[in-house]
Amino acid sequence: MRFYIIILSDIPDQECDFKFAKKIQECKFEWWRRTALNWILATPDKVSTNEITSYVVESYGLIFSTILEVNINDVGGVYPTIKSKKEEGTPFDWFRRIKDPSFIPAWEKNTDSTKNNEIEKGSE
Repeated sequence: MRFYIIILSDIPDQECDFKFAKKIQECKFEWWRRTALNWILATPDKVSTNEITSYVVESYGLIFSTILEVNINDVGGVYPTIKSKKEEGTPFDWFRRIKDPSFIPAWEKNTDSTKNNEIEKGSE
């Protein structure tokens, strides 16, 4: 599994964001997103930085963007507590889940859903 941090300088419009989110779902990548201008993706080993860059350009156009492949050993940060019916736990549960040796990523499962709380048009 490979991990990518995507940093965007701007989101030209909401449709660009939805286009990228749809691509992530189609590819069955695991993802984490807590701020509008950043994504973290978990992908199969065969997915390259250039492939992720192509998806970003196809979706957002020619904006300033950075795609970094990283190894995630630990995560920290501060986020406000938000009670949501869609989400349980903390923003960092995703990182603990994907690092669990028994974790099976979406691209290896026989389901149509990439994760329990799918990306929905109009929800942020």
